[in-house]
Amino acid sequence: MPRAVVRSLVLFLPLLWAGFARGLDPYTTEPAPALAFSELPKYLSDSLDPQGVRLIDATFNHHTPVCDIWWKKRIPSRKSVTANDILYDTLQPGSMLGVIRLLGFREDFQHHNLRPGLYTMRYVQLQQDGDDNAVSPYRDFVILSPGWADKDPDAILPMDQLTKLGTLASHRDEPAVLSLVPINLAYKKSPSAIADDRGFCSLQVRLQQQQEGKTTELPLAIIIVRPMSENEGS
Repeated sequence: MPRAVVRSLVLFLPLLWAGFARGLDPYTTEPAPALAFSELPKYLSDSLDPQGVRLIDATFNHHTPVCDIWWKKRIPSRKSVTANDILYDTLQPGSMLGVIRLLGFREDFQHHNLRPGLYTMRYVQLQQDGDDNAVSPYRDFVILSPGWADKDPDAILPMDQLTKLGTLASHRDEPAVLSLVPINLAYKKSPSAIADDRGFCSLQVRLQQQQEGKTTELPLAIIIVRPMSENEGS
């Protein structure tokens, strides 16, 4: 991707969490089917909230399921570490946030082609190269790993192991990733699908964090859908 396009993405990405007029949102959410949850492997489902969310693509009056997501019942928390380019500083890098089942071929944040299937989502803080295919102002991401390869939801995985697992999902040298973004305070409902007119869609939710026996609420937003790269779809 030309550098000018990458730089434009950096400038315009913050507009995503400004949101789109609610009445024009091309995406919506509904509860994930109970049958879909029952089909998850037990080594993952035991740690997940069975009340999952399904993201729906409602553009052009169609109703196309994009993915199902189930979040962990309790996500470990750590003491806040303040940094300007980190949004979710109480999340422990390497910890699992939940799982996502892609219901069709999708792209991750780096335009890697992802096959339909089940992936775990683990929180990481990435250093980004300005020449990458996609750049975010923030270092907060989740690495996607095939569900069959990541079987211990409570483990805190080191970055080298996560990178290897992520390349099993991307089938490239780089791991498959999705970007976390700031929440939009105008959206009170959880979950909420927040789209813009450039083709981005984020899912905004409230997770349950646990530290020293206390449970707190963590609002979080993650980009699920991003526009195709300029060389695609032509």
